[in-house]
Amino acid sequence: MNKEEYLKALDSLNLDKNRYCIISGGIMLLYGLKESTEDIDIKVRPDYFKELQERFEFKKSPKYPYLYELGDTVEVAVLDYDDEDIEIVDGYPVESLELQLAWMLEQNRPKDKEKINIIRDYLNKTKPNRSKSVSEINLEVSEKCSDLPLEVQASLALIEISLQNSKAYSETIADTEGDIKRHEELFDAYGDLIYKAGVSYEKGKHVFIKK
Repeated sequence: MNKEEYLKALDSLNLDKNRYCIISGGIMLLYGLKESTEDIDIKVRPDYFKELQERFEFKKSPKYPYLYELGDTVEVAVLDYDDEDIEIVDGYPVESLELQLAWMLEQNRPKDKEKINIIRDYLNKTKPNRSKSVSEINLEVSEKCSDLPLEVQASLALIEISLQNSKAYSETIADTEGDIKRHEELFDAYGDLIYKAGVSYEKGKHVFIKK
């Protein structure tokens, strides 16, 4: 389905636009990052799904426990979501590209590699100062620092996370004197390689990954 066909099929379901959001391939389609998609994938909260069950005959999907199928081309994910993560594109509620990217990275499916690169490129151009998910930061560090030991890569990623999201950092690793010392020891041991990878570090203060 191209974009016109996709929206026509979606409109035929007569859904309340305040109670669902487009996910998966439809996100990229509406943003113009792909020309077509095979399915209509949407997310609805459990209360709205109960109402939809009175109108449609759904079949449980074998893919995920929260996923249901409607005919051959519609899949419905029954999950709670935050309205702040929804963007309006051409008048339709769409889950943010940031969340779609984070989900793809967590799933780590080979078929998503090209899509991941397309979304990352788009977001880096349109939202260069955005907050990044833990999965994206880990990927970015591994790409730029592939010659470094995994322990050093992990340390770099954790410090990068701490810069943009102190809550995520504190949940991942305690910000203690011992942790700071361990980070500094790693940088002392591998400083030359780290700088060659395009990473700058000021001892005891911060690290940032050059874009």
